[in-house]
Amino acid sequence: LDLSAYKEQIDYELFLQFIFSRHWLELKAYANSKNIEIMGDIPIYLGFDSLDVWENQDMFLLDAEQNPTFVAGVPPDYFSVTGQRWGNPIYNWENLAKSNFKFWIDRLKGNMQAFDIIRIDHFRAFDTYWQIPASCPTAIDGEWVEAPGYALFDTIYKELPNIKIVVEDLGDLRPEVLELRDHYKLPGMQIFQFVFDVHGDNSKLKELVNTIIYTGTHDNSTLMGWYWSLNTWNRKLLKRFFKANDVTITHKMLQYSLNCNASYVIFPAQDILGLGDYARMNFPSTIGSPNWEWKMANLAGLKAEATWLGAAVAKSGR
Repeated sequence: LDLSAYKEQIDYELFLQFIFSRHWLELKAYANSKNIEIMGDIPIYLGFDSLDVWENQDMFLLDAEQNPTFVAGVPPDYFSVTGQRWGNPIYNWENLAKSNFKFWIDRLKGNMQAFDIIRIDHFRAFDTYWQIPASCPTAIDGEWVEAPGYALFDTIYKELPNIKIVVEDLGDLRPEVLELRDHYKLPGMQIFQFVFDVHGDNSKLKELVNTIIYTGTHDNSTLMGWYWSLNTWNRKLLKRFFKANDVTITHKMLQYSLNCNASYVIFPAQDILGLGDYARMNFPSTIGSPNWEWKMANLAGLKAEATWLGAAVAKSGR
């Protein structure tokens, strides 16, 4: 493939990546000097039009014309009656295994330079993944296929023994997914608004270990949005439990999360700021507005919350 006609554009993109990489590594070094670790997020799958797929075509299920034969997604669930057809090409796990998973080792090694902790999205696909024929317009006609999860992670920890991994293990999972996670003692995730029971004592939530509690993620409501989505009675129960009102309820839920035994607690900026669902990031299985449009205009709001947040963290003993 002759790309000489595009040399100037390619060189410019490489220059931009070089500058960004240099700036990022300087920022990371400064954060580390202040005893701050940075967690990075990597998707399990890659875009079909990505350089990674183009340079490693044998590592994906592509036809003779380099188009995907199968694509990724998830079956019908809570979010969508037709499932989610993401469209990413599926890995050729047979070829990956023959190469001793070099593609994955190189990918993780690169991310280790950029981040101190790596969160891998859609961890369940290392156990079983939903494979959809590329010709199908929805995810309904897909099927579950087993992945070589143990062989992959054995290789990862052999080649990268110091790697720190967190896994996204949400959703309807078969027991084998959790067994794979626990075999390598990988921290999983819990979403506060999914696991907090306004009618229960929530003792299990308080005692979670080797877990990261998120008050929310990009795929669900903000804490305040979730609160106002509850019916009047459940909001009353929530306020009674936390000894709060409509204004202070977010702070109370953040403090409760900090007080749990989870390894880490992560707050989206929207929850620290107490914003409603107008600041929600994404609605799964939808495209276009308002997804990924919310932006924090400045740091003034976070600065105003800094004193309270610092006291809340200190109170929790973290």
